[in-house]
Parts: sequence; C-alpha cells; structure tokens
Amino acid sequence: MKRRWSCLTVFVIAIFLYGAAVLVADAYIGVFFETNDDVASMMYAHGFGLGYEPSPLLLFSNIWLGRLILWIGAPFDRWSYGLVLLGAQVLSMATIATSLRRLNGMTGLTLLLVGMAGLRGLMAPQFTIVAGFCAIAAVCLLLAYARRPQGLLPPTAAVFVLFGSLIRAEMVAMVLLVAIPFLLQWSLLRSGRAWVAGLVAASLYYLAAFDHFSALASPEWEDFRDLNLLRAAITDFGMGSELIANAQARSAGGLSLNDALLLSSWWFLDPGMTKPEALRAAIATAGAHRSFLLNADRLGALWSDFLAPSMLAISALAIALAAVTRQVRARWLAALGIFLLLALLITAAGRTTISRVYFPLLVLLACVPLAVVPDRRSTGRVAAWVGLAAGIATVFGVGAMANTKARNAASATVSLASLDSDRLYLVWAANLPFEGLYRPLERREDMPQQRFFGIGTHQRSPLALAHFGGDIDNLLAAYRSASGLSFITWPGARDLLATYCSERLDSRQVVIEELSLPGIFVGTYSCPR
Repeated sequence: MKRRWSCLTVFVIAIFLYGAAVLVADAYIGVFFETNDDVASMMYAHGFGLGYEPSPLLLFSNIWLGRLILWIGAPFDRWSYGLVLLGAQVLSMATIATSLRRLNGMTGLTLLLVGMAGLRGLMAPQFTIVAGFCAIAAVCLLLAYARRPQGLLPPTAAVFVLFGSLIRAEMVAMVLLVAIPFLLQWSLLRSGRAWVAGLVAASLYYLAAFDHFSALASPEWEDFRDLNLLRAAITDFGMGSELIANAQARSAGGLSLNDALLLSSWWFLDPGMTKPEALRAAIATAGAHRSFLLNADRLGALWSDFLAPSMLAISALAIALAAVTRQVRARWLAALGIFLLLALLITAAGRTTISRVYFPLLVLLACVPLAVVPDRRSTGRVAAWVGLAAGIATVFGVGAMANTKARNAASATVSLASLDSDRLYLVWAANLPFEGLYRPLERREDMPQQRFFGIGTHQRSPLALAHFGGDIDNLLAAYRSASGLSFITWPGARDLLATYCSERLDSRQVVIEELSLPGIFVGTYSCPR
C-alpha cells in the first residue's frame, strides 16, 4: 500500500531540506545578499557601518518589520536582519511546496521543483524576492483552499500577505495582480472566511503603514520626505540622463551641467542645489520632452534582465510546466499577459535592470501549473529533468556571482584594514563590495569595523546624518575644513567635486590625499573657505 504523508510531515521535510540548502550553500559557495540595499538595511537596523544606532526605520521596509528584527535580537552571534530574511524565504518555500503537494499528491517532484525555483532566494537573499515568495505562498494556500477547503488556510495566507507587505508591499501587489486569473474562482469569491482574512490583513497593514509614515512625519525627516520622490525620479527612473541632455530643464531648476552630473550620481548633499521646488521645475521641464515609448535601448535593457542564468532557468521551467499542463493553460497565458504588460509599463517608465522584481513573478508562473494533477508518466519526468537543469543553471549562475563577490571582498578587506577606523568615510558611487563584506550569516566580529556615510537613498535622513549631529550643514562644513572629507569613491569624483567647489562654494578644491588600494579608491578633499 502506498504511503501518503501528511501535510505537516511534508512541511517539516521541506523546512529541513531548504534550510539545509542554505547551510550547504554557505559552507561551500557562500551566501551573500544579492544587492547592497539589504546590507544598508541591516546596518541601519543594528546600528553599525552606515547606521549610527539601532533603528526600526529601515530603508525600504515597514517599521513593524524593523521592530520585529530588533525584538528578535542577534542570536548565534549574527545580525538578525539576515536571519529573518532567510527564515522567511525558507518558510515561504516550505508553504508553497506543502500547498501544491496537497493539490497534486506528488511529494518528491513538488519538493524538487519548488526547491529549484527558490535557489536564488536561498543563495542570494534579497528583500524584494523574499516578499514575492511570501505572496506566492499566500496564492498557493488560497488555491489549496479553493479546491479542498480547510479553515486555517485563508488566515495563514493573510499572514503571508501581511508579512510580505511589511517587507515590500509593491512586490506583493504585483504577485497578486499576476495571480488574478487563478484567484478568480467562485469557491474563493463566495468564501466569507477568505474575505474576512483578507480584510484583517488589509486593516493590519493599514495600521502598520500609518505607524510607519507617522514616524517619518517627524520634523527631522522633513528633508528626506521632500527629496525622496524627486531623488527616485532622477536616479531610478532616468530623469538624471534627461537633465544632463536638456539645457532648458537645467535652467528651469537653476542647475549647471556639473550639478546634473552630480545629481545623476546620487549627490544630494547640498541644500542649495536640491531645493524641492527647483528640482520639480527641472524634472517637469525635462519630462515634457521625454519619450515614454519603448525604444530600442529600453527594450534591450529589459531583455538583458532575462539573460541571467537564474532568469533563463525559471523561465524555462515555467514554460515547460505550462506546456504539459493543459488544465491551467488558458489561465496561465492570461497571467503571462499581465506579467508582460507590467514589465513593459515599468520599462517604459524608465526603470530597468531589476530582474529581482520579475523573478518572483516567473516563480509564480512556474508554481501554478503544479496546482493540478498532471499525467505523471509524461509530465513528472519532463518536469523533473527541466527542474534539475534549472537548479544546476541557478547554482552555476549565482555561484559565479558569489565567487566574484568573495574575491572582491577579500581584496577590499585588506584595504579597509589599512584605513583609519576612527575616521568617517563617505561611500560614493564606489565599487566597494558591500555584499561580500557583510554577509547575512557572517559572525558580527568577522565583519569589517568601519564607519561609513552612504551617499545613497537615505543620505538626507537623520539615520545617516546622525554621524554629523543630524545636520547636513555639518557634513558640508567638514568638506570645507582644512582637514577635508574622506571619500571611498571612483577617481572621476575628484573632477566633479572640483567643479562643484568652484561653482557652488566659490573656492578651489585641495587634494589632501589619494590612495589607490586593491578594490577601492580613497580620496580626501577640502574646499576651504
């Protein structure tokens, strides 16, 4: 008699397998954050590096998540930010596998395919991807409830939606949008339990969002609030290039060409060149002449997002599973259409090179065909081989990236050790390998002990400016002092700063010191009064 494992048994096995995959990857390849955004959030949460003191106000996530991270603390002598992300990734994958296995009855194949689809998130955690997997877990729970109702499934799905939204609400919304063709089922639409669970999750997220924005409404966050959307338009959505190319737009904002070059390189430190009204005028003028059509450059950038090994692998897996699963093919094609429309709209808005946003949507398209019982003799064999190939491609692709980060971190570690640990260094458009230096499972004592000011998303926030007493003028005063200000940057920054010093500060820049160290370039400059 064939043994049928319970859902709880499958869930425990999945937790063990996916958790073990993280430990094996860390031991033999290395687990790194995919982007330096997570490194910055970890530093702000725990008050080191870029952070001045522990804070629940993270870069891109809700304050409730920050409070949870601080409440958990740092067990096992590791920072809890990385542990929370990896824990959420493992838990989401285990829930996805258990929910799908509840529907198709194929334990081994489902565990294998979900594991292969989630390898990128296990080997290179990234908050957007983790939020996406939380949303996929919620979708799979609802699909299981629609077919075989069980009272705990809708509340559990609501918990995953809420937690994913605390990490990155936009990603959760995109996953749910692509999943609409599968969620439009009469059994779900008429389920009072599902509606109540959804309303509770939405209400709790409203409270969390209100709490978060109330914290940002304090006077010390005024500069950040006024500039953040303008900064995003310039650095993330291509308006920086428009300002560089459009003299009329620069004139509308009182900007020089060097100012536009600085802004497009994330320099938002001078209140004189970042007045919100002036920037709005410059952006509005540039936007009036901007084309939002999908030109060759933007389409090429979108196409390049899908050429990474992990993206090719998950795309192949999704297409293969949809091709051999006729029961969901029509809905799958509708979901694919929504996905492609989202990708084209995002690209038309000027946002490119964000494969981490598209990856969870492709994982969703790979998972939903597993919600039906296929012809095991054909589909199971095809799916297993395609899944293995996808997993191998992902391991090689992410592994190559991990090896590069490890090599860069090794040389940068030696260079950072030679610097003055008491000095504050401004990290500006540098190739400093943050992801390799500050790993999610690294012991705290093994991380470089440096003080950084990041010229990035939060540069005008009180979290960053706490190094300078919370006042941006104190930072500029350091640049204008005789001892100057130290930058970890790129050699070309010297010329931009020199022009800025003469145009904006009516002085002449002094090069105090420049060091070309393995992996980093350090320059100390002064613009004396």
